[in-house]
Amino acid sequence: MKLRISHDMKIRKFTVENYRSITKASALPVHDLSILIGPNNEGKSNLLRALVITMYTIQDFFSMGQHRAVRSRSFSRRRDEGALEYRFERDFPLVLPKNSKSHSLFKIEFELTPAEKIKIGKIVGKKFTTNLLISIQHFKNSVTFGVFDTKTKINYDKHERKIFKYISENFEVSYIAAIRDSERTVSIVEDMISKELSILKKDKKYQTLLSKLEKLQKPVLDRLSISLTKGVSNFLPDVKSIQLDSKERIQRFSSLSPKVIVDDGIKTSLEQKGDGIKSLMAISIIQHLTKQRAAKKNIFLAIEEPESHLHPNAIHKLRDVLDDISKQYQVIISTHSPLLVNRSDVSRNLIVNKSQVTAAHDISNIRDILGVKIADNLRTANMLILVEGEEDRQVIKKCLEELSPNIKKALEQGIFSFDVLGGGSNLSHKTSMWQNSLCDVCAFLDNDAESQKAFDIAQKNSLLDSKEVFFALVNGYKESELEDMIDLSSYQNKILDKYGVDLSKTREFRNNKQKWSVRVKKAFQGNSKRWNNKTELDIKHMVALTIIDLGIKSLNKHHKKPIIHLQKFLEEYLKTNKKSMM
Repeated sequence: MKLRISHDMKIRKFTVENYRSITKASALPVHDLSILIGPNNEGKSNLLRALVITMYTIQDFFSMGQHRAVRSRSFSRRRDEGALEYRFERDFPLVLPKNSKSHSLFKIEFELTPAEKIKIGKIVGKKFTTNLLISIQHFKNSVTFGVFDTKTKINYDKHERKIFKYISENFEVSYIAAIRDSERTVSIVEDMISKELSILKKDKKYQTLLSKLEKLQKPVLDRLSISLTKGVSNFLPDVKSIQLDSKERIQRFSSLSPKVIVDDGIKTSLEQKGDGIKSLMAISIIQHLTKQRAAKKNIFLAIEEPESHLHPNAIHKLRDVLDDISKQYQVIISTHSPLLVNRSDVSRNLIVNKSQVTAAHDISNIRDILGVKIADNLRTANMLILVEGEEDRQVIKKCLEELSPNIKKALEQGIFSFDVLGGGSNLSHKTSMWQNSLCDVCAFLDNDAESQKAFDIAQKNSLLDSKEVFFALVNGYKESELEDMIDLSSYQNKILDKYGVDLSKTREFRNNKQKWSVRVKKAFQGNSKRWNNKTELDIKHMVALTIIDLGIKSLNKHHKKPIIHLQKFLEEYLKTNKKSMM
């Protein structure tokens, strides 16, 4: 289980009723990393924006200091040309009748730390031991608020302004829209950089000697430049550096934020770059903040379609970045990409479909929503085990079934399935194909140059990690394959009877500097026997049948560790992903 580093207030549940295309979405769970999926025009963006609007409404009500008697307007800072403020005529569902009681309802439940419960208790004047629930009703000409604890349902509306003030001072939503125009995206980046630079405000030299400001900022900006360059170049290798130049703005005294210059062969300000790099800059700066913890507030990051403008390899890396951020701050995204779906805990994917929102219940449910086509016999597959050849599939399957009743059951139920690569060079292609079909992937490969190279490419492209790939390593062998792990005595007589070659007495076969198939070939040629692809396939099949007959005892006791390690990995997978396979 992933441990969350942050111990701050967090959002636990969210309810939306009668907002745009969404008629009801009750008490939706919000996790460290939540994924909104669904067909186009079904309300993913509306749900995401409803959550952002709710937080903005809380912040704006506090910041404007409105009194209960005058709540006749929508609360918003009018971001995104009005899309992130509530307007009754636009946002109340057109299909529903409108009268004086018609309203949109937003509820947000905060989980508090023990220290935060004490602070809220001081505000309301009594012991506070539960989560905090904020209710907001948007009518045509008014907005009403409710502040409750989740146990007694007592309404603390008399203290709402102080509670909203506390939330605003300690919790903030950062929203990155799907359509990322230059001004908005650059503003996100600059706001985040300003927060990083805010640590300098306490420096007396900064307050009195503006002429020295550039020099004081330089170490901070240099460190941030290095972090941003590393983050963005992971997605866009052509980017050589990100430079932060504050000189111009310091001279104008107009902003704490430096000018952002991107060098991808041509040094250009961020404002003049494409949408892809602007999006990545916003995400990268937030990732930087999660590691530095310079921001005093707890950030809730909401992103629409973060995969926009990215090629598949970058999306794989983006998935890791979002997971990294979610260890510190909560993240919610909307996406069309199967690569960003949470496959280990499918309930953390929220399906938006036909004006309703529900937590996903199994992986096939998500495949249907995303339109992922997969063979009927693989619809329940959670994990694809990639092997090099058909004989490898038969041998590994037999051994795993004999070693582990749990794995045998998972194979029978279709939770685990095999696919044959037809050569290690197909590793990246097959891995990408199955991941796009919402399957996790692991691989069992020969320990030879081709397979090692194939894995290096897959790892470089963030398709597979070392923990997911197992090699047929045999001690003392420079190169080895699955057949090297099998005890020669279990099949040598069959080869002798059919081909007249006694491998146990052939010098060429005993050369452990080469893998099994090369040694068998040289043994045949050394005994004046014809060797071709048909002969090789026949012998491999003969060896595979031997293992199917004899089982795990046909493996050399000194060489079977790779199979044991694969077995342990798969058993741990079953244990860790139990929820998603129920």
